[in-house]
Amino acid sequence: MLAARAAVTLAVALIVATLLERELEEPTETTETTETTGEPEPIRISRIELPRATPPEPAPKREPAPEPRTERLEERPKENDVAPPAAVVPTVGALRRGRALLEAGAFPRLRATYARIGFPAYRDAMTALGGRFFLYDVARRRTLVEVDPTTGAMLGKDVGGELSRWPRDVTRHLDFALTVGRARFGDSATRVILLPPAHLDAALLGAVDAELRARGLEAARIARLDLAYEIRDGRLRCEVLAAADREGNDVPLSLTVDLSRAGGLRL
Repeated sequence: MLAARAAVTLAVALIVATLLERELEEPTETTETTETTGEPEPIRISRIELPRATPPEPAPKREPAPEPRTERLEERPKENDVAPPAAVVPTVGALRRGRALLEAGAFPRLRATYARIGFPAYRDAMTALGGRFFLYDVARRRTLVEVDPTTGAMLGKDVGGELSRWPRDVTRHLDFALTVGRARFGDSATRVILLPPAHLDAALLGAVDAELRARGLEAARIARLDLAYEIRDGRLRCEVLAAADREGNDVPLSLTVDLSRAGGLRL
């Protein structure tokens, strides 16, 4: 009995000894990190084949948009094709007031346009109403000689008391008359002017004065008038487009004067 136990104990001891011997021979894992001295392996990038996209269908062909049309000024309706504003004929009282302003020299600077009718029509209308044209010496502020506005021929020197002292510079329309005049008067002939009949300018000033008085303004403060001339039913009319006072401020003014009818007024 004892011999059997001894044999079992010896066998167990031999098995344990064998297992310990194998464990000592196998390498153990370590948690310590080691540094590498060699070059790192290059990163390799594999080419990726993307799926080919289906090409879009071609867009339908579009017709080019029409170019915008620009309305030319000369194609616009002429002033005579537009309903005209009502024109006024100054009263006797306004005519007297205009005469007083004219004699006092209280008339503004004019900027006029003849684009609606053309200068020849304006020239003929003014001549028919009694206006006359002169060579003018700006330095001495005096007329030199009357000239024919159609030929430039020199006529006479008499101005006459029936004419206005409110001159209109028309040199750019009658430069040929200035050329003829300089052959005789030299450099003293510097302008060609129109002097309308005094009662015509008195009517214009009187109408402007009446319009301004209705608005609580004084005509003597007006420094500039912008005018446009036109012909309606065979009569010459003058539209006041704008005005400015002596401080340069715009003065709202809307007025049309029938000069042909006003030309028949007398005091």
